[in-house]
Amino acid sequence: MNILIAPNSFKGTLNASLAAKAIGRGIRKALPEINLKLSPISDGGDGLIDIASNVLGGQIKTAKVEGPLRKQVKARYIFCKNKTAIIEMAEASGIKYLRHNELDAMNASTFGVGQLIDKALKLGAKKIIIGLGGSASNDGGAGCAQGFGFKLTDINGNNILRGAAGLLELSRVYNSAQNKLKDITFIVLTDVSNRLCGKEGSAKIFGPQKGASPQDVRNIEKALSHYSRIIKRDLSKNIKCLKGGAAAGGLAAGLHAFFDAKLSDGTKYMFKLTGIENDIKKTDILITGEGKFDRQSLFGKGFYGLSALALKHKKPIIIVCGRSEIKNERLLRAKGVRYVIELEKIFKGKNLFLKPEKWIESAFRLEAKKIVETAARQ
Repeated sequence: MNILIAPNSFKGTLNASLAAKAIGRGIRKALPEINLKLSPISDGGDGLIDIASNVLGGQIKTAKVEGPLRKQVKARYIFCKNKTAIIEMAEASGIKYLRHNELDAMNASTFGVGQLIDKALKLGAKKIIIGLGGSASNDGGAGCAQGFGFKLTDINGNNILRGAAGLLELSRVYNSAQNKLKDITFIVLTDVSNRLCGKEGSAKIFGPQKGASPQDVRNIEKALSHYSRIIKRDLSKNIKCLKGGAAAGGLAAGLHAFFDAKLSDGTKYMFKLTGIENDIKKTDILITGEGKFDRQSLFGKGFYGLSALALKHKKPIIIVCGRSEIKNERLLRAKGVRYVIELEKIFKGKNLFLKPEKWIESAFRLEAKKIVETAARQ
């Protein structure tokens, strides 16, 4: 029997590669005769650097750039021989750098992402792929533009402050760094379809996750609406209703406006890059997972893409997660799921954030035989 292990990251806890290895160890201890293939996934957010480097063979480089709240951080990015650079925005401006009491959606910035883009171009990059997700900011990508060299000023001609708060004072955008972008292709990997502004926009849907109070949300919405008007006037780009523009606090919209970036479905792009459909064709059971399995998982994220492929090739899916909010068996079966391993349920009262690999490995050691039996009956 062949088993394909393709988890997403367990956000804030464990990256996809480590999760895949833990699953593999657990199964191997219970069923040593099983053939396993590990193929961790990314929707373009968490884990992009690790997964892309394995597939493309590029060199991982490290650069000191400005973090979400000005403090310097060490950010990784990939540079390949074919002059393609891969940037994971969270490496520069990620929420992972901040404690809960440090979250500041009004002032956090994507300045460091712009610095990474500049460094990649100086190495000779002609194509830059930027994965979005895990952002601490809600600045519409204005900070990224500033970090790269674009000039954004207030009514007095002074540079505006970083973050969404600065956008409230924005008066003019200068296309001053455009000369550095000739013949450069930008592809942005997103995992949402939300527009920059409105009821389903960046501020209202994602702002609270980044520490925004109800008043902050109103201010950010106002700031992004104002920003979009200035962008339309000065750069002739309509970003307010751009599908996917809300990704990473509106960074997707900013990258489109300043860098003429093309927005792409992160899951589909990464699946094509890794060739995972061919692996699914050859397997008997597909195992995937993430930290919290909920309705958003069913209709988005990496699971959504895996589910479509598994159903297409009639392969049963096993889910592992910290917690599952989906209890409807009929809905699960419609998505191809035959078995759910919920760590909170198995290890009641245990601290799953402490050595998460241990709990995942233990769960699969305990459940491996039942998984195979269940999948075989379907």
